[in-house]
Formats: sequence, C-alpha cells, structure tokens
Amino acid sequence: MLQMQLYKGPASAIATMIKVLALLTVLFAAAAFGQTKDKATAIYASNGTLVGLADLTGLSDCAAKSADGKLRDLEIEGDTATFSVKKKDHSAKVAVSLARLSTSDRAMAIRDLIRKSNPIRVAGYTCGDDEVITAFSVDRVY
Repeated sequence: MLQMQLYKGPASAIATMIKVLALLTVLFAAAAFGQTKDKATAIYASNGTLVGLADLTGLSDCAAKSADGKLRDLEIEGDTATFSVKKKDHSAKVAVSLARLSTSDRAMAIRDLIRKSNPIRVAGYTCGDDEVITAFSVDRVY
C-alpha cells in the first residue's frame, strides 16, 4: 500500500519534466534579455584628460596590427573617425568606431585624444586586402 502512494505513474513524471523545462526556458530567456550592450572603456588621467580608449570593437578573425605616430588627416562622419597615423618613414590609415562610447566620452575623445598632431598608438584589425586598421584600442603616447 505504501508503494502505491509514492509512485503516481508516468503521467506525473512527464508533467514534472515539462514544468522543469518551462522553468529553465524562462530562466535562459531572462538571462538573454538582461544582458547589457557592449561599451567601450575610456581611460582618464588624474587631471581629467582622456588618455585612452579600449574595447572599441569586438573580437575578430582578422589579422592584428598596430601603429604609432602623430595623428593627421582627421575626418569624423557620424560614428566613425578616420585618420592617418604618421611617423618618420611610414604611415597607416585608421578607422575608429565611436558607437560604443557614451555621449560624454565621445565628446572628450574628440576634444582630448582624437586631435590633429596628437602622438598616439593604435591597435586594431586589418581585414582582407584593405590596409585600414579598424581600431580596438587608442592610447595617447607621452
């Protein structure tokens, strides 16, 4: 008699599994919707000057490349800043996406960091035959 009360049959086991599956689905959906948007990190000096930007783009399978020198030929169109980084005997074209920056960090980046004749170091990806570096990091060099 005791055994009959504990085991309620296959229908009860299936109903319990359906409830667990529904709970897991709700938990995973809540975790997916609760994720925050990727944001870039702005690095400030002790005097309040912006000296670096990191996480400007996500990961990529393209080749990594870096360049340093003085910033030249600056053009800002929408969320993208394009410029050249020139040193004595070489130059590199760079594209920086400002979409991941907050509005205040974007204004500070243009005012303090992404200015003509600023000495900077850029790291990023180059994809295909195009030699433009898509920056994931921009740092001021002192």
